[in-house]
Amino acid sequence: MNAAIAAGGHDNVTVVVVDLVDDGVMREAQRVRRRNVTIGVVLGLVLVLAAAIWAYTGVTGSYYLGTYQGNVAVWRGLPGKPLGLKLHWLESETSIKLSDLPEDTQNRLKAGIPQTSVDDAQDTISKYRHQIDEEQTRQVIDAQTIRDNTDQGSTSESDSEKTAEQSAEAEASDKN
Repeated sequence: MNAAIAAGGHDNVTVVVVDLVDDGVMREAQRVRRRNVTIGVVLGLVLVLAAAIWAYTGVTGSYYLGTYQGNVAVWRGLPGKPLGLKLHWLESETSIKLSDLPEDTQNRLKAGIPQTSVDDAQDTISKYRHQIDEEQTRQVIDAQTIRDNTDQGSTSESDSEKTAEQSAEAEASDKN
């Protein structure tokens, strides 16, 4: 400090002392930090890739019953548009008309009815076909019953009219 004052400096002189001893500690710290950052980035990428694979298999492995052009259809993926993305593909269509099913079933199909597999979807479709066949059979039986009752009613009316005419003739002949 005296040398600084002697060289013309004032009594307010600041001295900075730097120790430049490199014992490898700094290099080791940088190497450990670089390794930890690399491990973190690799683990992050692995997690993102695993999540993407899980989501892909979840979407492509999901099935649901829905509608397509007024008929029942089997779809692969997720119904609707989650996050604005179309995540469904037409797997197969059927000849079952949506209008042949009860209204509550129609509404559920429009929203999408989840199925565990294509086989489960086909089983449900078979149940719908059976339900439609039973309803059509019931309608035929009801129509036949109504026809039979109408025919019996007109036969009964004819019989009643004949009985009334016969009664009137019998009364007229009794008066004579």
